[in-house]
Amino acid sequence: MSGGLLSDNGRIDSSVPVAVPRSVGSSRETRALSIVFLASGFSALLYQIVWQRSLFAIYGINIEAVTVVVTVFMVGLGVGSLGGGAVSRNPWRPTLALFGAVELAIGAFGVGSLRLSRWARAQ
Repeated sequence: MSGGLLSDNGRIDSSVPVAVPRSVGSSRETRALSIVFLASGFSALLYQIVWQRSLFAIYGINIEAVTVVVTVFMVGLGVGSLGGGAVSRNPWRPTLALFGAVELAIGAFGVGSLRLSRWARAQ
């Protein structure tokens, strides 16, 4: 016996206990979280369209306005991925509460940024 999952002849040793992952939450919780994440992604794409149209109103329809919006969107995805990875390393952190706080901050920025773009257009 080699001491692992495989025996000396290369076959799986059935005497070794194997951890089987189990479901963390109920299917109702999973469905609710899926809807929340779907709404989050939809609102992110909606923000992208609104900010792009706002830049079109200020600078006209040009490649620079499109490039700025798509670049900021992609940077946000990257920063969110890095931040989410760092947060998810600690299983005791309230990740769902942190996600909600970030979503609220993004929403507040969305409202404020439209007022800022109106101000910039007036200048």
